[in-house]
Amino acid sequence: HEGDFTVLVVDDEPVNRQSLMNILSLKKLNVVAAESGQRALELLKGTDIPDVCVIDIMMPQMNGYELCQKIRERFTTFELPVIFLTSSYGERELNQGFKVGGNDFLHKPFEASELLARVETLLHLKKSVEKAMAAEIAFLQAQIKPHFLYNALNTIAAYCEVESEKAGQLILSLSTYLRGSLSFDNLQQTIPLEQELLLTKAYAEIEQARFP
Repeated sequence: HEGDFTVLVVDDEPVNRQSLMNILSLKKLNVVAAESGQRALELLKGTDIPDVCVIDIMMPQMNGYELCQKIRERFTTFELPVIFLTSSYGERELNQGFKVGGNDFLHKPFEASELLARVETLLHLKKSVEKAMAAEIAFLQAQIKPHFLYNALNTIAAYCEVESEKAGQLILSLSTYLRGSLSFDNLQQTIPLEQELLLTKAYAEIEQARFP
C-alpha cells in the first residue's frame, strides 16, 4: 500500500521542501523533511528508516553528494535508494552522483508526475529485491541436511528400545524443528522471538540426545 512507504526529503530551501512534500502527498506517501544533511543523518539514526531519499545536491555545509556518501556507509543502494535533485545536469554531475551511490537524478525544474514516477519505480525495485532476498533466505532455511535427519532418526530409534517416553519426546522435538524450518513465516522479515527460541530448543534437545 502506498501509505506504507516513507520518503525523506532533504533540501535547505523551505519553499522547495514544502513543494516536494505537497507532490509526494498526492500519492499518500509518508513524507519526512530535513533542512540539512546533518539533520537527515540524525533522522536516519532512528528506528523508522525511510524507503527512499530525495536529496538536493546544492546545500551549504554538507552537500547532497557528501550526504549520500554518509548514507552509503550504512545502507546499500537497494536498502535506501537516493534520488538527487539538481539544476546542473552535466556528465560531471552524473558521474559524481553515481560514484557516491546515487540511484537516480531529477533535473530542476521538474514535473510533479516525473518525480512521482521515479520515486514509485525505486519503491517497486526496493520491494522486489526485498522479496527476492527473503525468498532466498527462506529457501536456505528450508534445506534440512540429510546427515542431520539420518542421525536424528537413528538416535530416536535407539531410544525406542530403552526409553520409549524419551523417544516420543524426541519425535515431537524433531517435528517442531521440521515444521519451523519449513514454515511460510520464513518469508517474513521478522518473526516472534518465542518462535525462534522454540526452533532452537527443539534442535538443542535432539543434539543433546545424540551427545549426552
